[in-house]
Formats: sequence, C-alpha cells, structure tokens
Amino acid sequence: MENPDDRNKIADILGQISTYENKEGRPLLSSIVVLAGYNFPGEGFFKLARNLNLLHGKTDDEEVEFFAKETKKVYAYWKTH
Repeated sequence: MENPDDRNKIADILGQISTYENKEGRPLLSSIVVLAGYNFPGEGFFKLARNLNLLHGKTDDEEVEFFAKETKKVYAYWKTH
C-alpha cells in the first residue's frame, strides 16, 4: 500500500463494491476497511457516503457517528445472511 497507484486502485474497487451494495439495499461494506493505525476509514468512504446521499453532516462527530452506525449495520446484515 506504499504505492499511490495501488491505493487509488483499492479505493476505486471499494467504491464500486459499496455503490453496488447500496443499490442492493445493503449497508456500505467498505465501512469495515480502515486505515492502518487509525481504525477509521479514509476520506473516500465519507465522500462516497455523501455522494450516495447517506451522510449529510460534515463534522468529525457526524462522520464518526455515521461510520459506527454503518459498521454495525454491516455486521448485523451479514451475520444473518
């Protein structure tokens, strides 16, 4: 992940996966992918959530709350499927 091109490819793939999941009525699967050492997703996760009209706030607190709720939704959904 040291190569910026590799990071961009991964980000694109994660965006495609979460966009598909959202279209299928499921939570954003990429919420479980976090930055090493931070245990928090990158800015691309929040940008995608805004583009999908899932996240409306822009403060750090609103992002943390969205991330926590979305992650819980992912685990709850996939626990039963």
